[in-house]
Amino acid sequence: MLSGRRAASMLRRAVSPSSGRLFVAPAESSHRRAVEAVVASAPVTHAHVGAYFNEALKHGAGLWVLLDGPHVVGAVQRLRGVSWALAPEFAESPAAIAALGDFVARWSAVQEIVFGPQAQLQRVLTDAAPRGLATMELRQQVMLRCDDPILPASDNNNVVLRPAETRDLSWLLQAHAAMCREDLGVDQVARNPEGYRRHFLDLIQRGLCFVGEEDGRRVFKAEAPVVSDQAWMFEGVYTETASRGRGIATRAMAELTIQAAGRGFLPCLYVHLRNTNALHVYGRIGYREITPWTTALVSRDAPGPGGPLMW
Repeated sequence: MLSGRRAASMLRRAVSPSSGRLFVAPAESSHRRAVEAVVASAPVTHAHVGAYFNEALKHGAGLWVLLDGPHVVGAVQRLRGVSWALAPEFAESPAAIAALGDFVARWSAVQEIVFGPQAQLQRVLTDAAPRGLATMELRQQVMLRCDDPILPASDNNNVVLRPAETRDLSWLLQAHAAMCREDLGVDQVARNPEGYRRHFLDLIQRGLCFVGEEDGRRVFKAEAPVVSDQAWMFEGVYTETASRGRGIATRAMAELTIQAAGRGFLPCLYVHLRNTNALHVYGRIGYREITPWTTALVSRDAPGPGGPLMW
């Protein structure tokens, strides 16, 4: 695991802002140290690239590097949506944005999820638009991280948090479907039941899916599908409707956050700006805002007459 100081030192030796054209190439094992240094320069916003680097190399696809001549100055992953990591010197670089815009336009499927820091994402999508990629939806979110987790003393002490087991699979799929209907207005699990089944089984086997019980009944779930060398990114946080208002999510997420920090990782997550209840819960645990974050649905179809759906 690279420390932030060591990563910054490596980056200073390896890269400098470019005035020329950058290009994207498939990642190779020889790029490992350089990509690790880029990821470590902003371990939360770069967590997806850090989490999927080894998997991409194993399968020989799914990860690319952004090159300035021989130097790695960024990386792009397309194993789970599209996201990227840029060296600090290139975070505002027009050449880097142009290269990412070209990549997104060239490699996106008919419909694709793209996510990242809001300012970078907006510029990338603007650059990709003339190349035939339309933005259909934009979800306005915020990325949070927790350096000093807090366990609120007054919250529900009856919650028992444990790693999920295979016997929980049916309940997890039902809970995730309910969460999708509530948050997105559509049952994503019904659209791809086998894919979600494999996804949850994989997380269960890796010990990265969690269930909270109250009086022996399952009422809470959360996952940590994005685990890099530096960070755990939590997703899928959900409490059954009938069990809300009793501090279950606060207690369970506080315990999960403390677990991640205790293992030497930065706990992080992103949440929709309109979800004020969640922002309040995470604030009580010790999470703080890192950057505005956006998830976009892009397509090769034309957007509606009103432009992209904002929510």
